[in-house]
Amino acid sequence: MKISKKLPRLAALAVFLMALTFAILPAAQAATALKVYNSTNSEVEVWWNCENPFANNITVHDGNHVLPVRVPSNFTRAEKGVFNLPAGATATITRNSGGSTMSGTITFDCIPVCPCGGSGQPPCPVLPAGFRLPERLVNGVNQAEFTLNPPSNFESVDISCVNGANSRILMELVGGSPVWQNPATHQPVSKIVNRMVDVAARRDENCAEVGVFPFNASDCIQTPLPPCGQPICFHAVRDCQLDRQGSGGTVTIVIAGFDAL
Repeated sequence: MKISKKLPRLAALAVFLMALTFAILPAAQAATALKVYNSTNSEVEVWWNCENPFANNITVHDGNHVLPVRVPSNFTRAEKGVFNLPAGATATITRNSGGSTMSGTITFDCIPVCPCGGSGQPPCPVLPAGFRLPERLVNGVNQAEFTLNPPSNFESVDISCVNGANSRILMELVGGSPVWQNPATHQPVSKIVNRMVDVAARRDENCAEVGVFPFNASDCIQTPLPPCGQPICFHAVRDCQLDRQGSGGTVTIVIAGFDAL
């Protein structure tokens, strides 16, 4: 009888201790979601330029519809892939295996290249049959850059015009903890956007845009080794990239238009 009376008490104590433990332990932080929104009136090609994960290790959903990701044969490791996003559609990108980290860049209608196809510029690269690439990218190609959900929990986002700019890209930052901030002023930032780059006219409107690297300004305030020629300008402070020690919420990359910025 003594043993039978103790058992319910021990069970109740175990339940109490488990509840106390879970109350004390912090809840696991939610992963940051990655989306792409096509705000233009035409279908666009979205290029995935990433090795973590490779293009053959992602799934792209437009609502309940899966968008196929195609990989050109010359990218044998699937370090680049492309999917078509209809006008007005939003795609959600998830990693298939190997965790939830997503680190790399997204470009629109072409892979990342320096200015090409213009007077005094090298020819633009050619892709295998079935993959379209413009023959003239006289102002280069800009990239939405991101590192989300890494093991270190240190996330970053920016728009890079280091190679130039062929499009107007926005990155909308919603939710998560802590909030994204301007690294110089520590003010909250919910959206970053790039402006025009005109290589021939030596004009760059990204010289003070928070979260945006200007043309050839690979270190934001300087360029040790210019990748695409000579810089036009630099930022006054290191505010070209947003970082946070955290996760959660949604990062939405928006394509708003091309060429005439």
